[in-house]
Amino acid sequence: MEYDQVKHLEFIQNIIKRMADNSLSMKKFCIAIFSAIMVLYLKEDNLCDISYSISYLLSFNVIMFMLLDTYYLYLEKLFRNLYDTVNKVECSNYCLKVQTNICEYIKQLFSISIVLFYGPMFLYVAWIKGIFLKGLVLFIFILIIKLWRKWQ
Repeated sequence: MEYDQVKHLEFIQNIIKRMADNSLSMKKFCIAIFSAIMVLYLKEDNLCDISYSISYLLSFNVIMFMLLDTYYLYLEKLFRNLYDTVNKVECSNYCLKVQTNICEYIKQLFSISIVLFYGPMFLYVAWIKGIFLKGLVLFIFILIIKLWRKWQ
């Protein structure tokens, strides 16, 4: 079997597309489950009437989907780097291995797309339970770290 660089790049593009689709699915599922829990447990007359167990359930939902979404974004970035490498360098086989790095995963966890999507849900749950200031301080701390990294 002869090596075909175009076919290799197509393989990688398909993987990147699947990772992007999975990331979008995580966002859709998170919004759907978050909304369903809010609709089932909030009363029309009192929007702040929510128990601690429900707030923990909402927080758990957001955290789990945030971690999964971050994982898919992380893999997408790794495969985009592989695509660039295969496009520049002549390969002799259809290798699809990527080098994983926990520091890169953590960078993706605090990326703008993750923080701006999941952050407001955390703040909403914190506001409902009267712990808005703790959530606000955490959110501001994450934004400061993000800006500090850009200035370095």
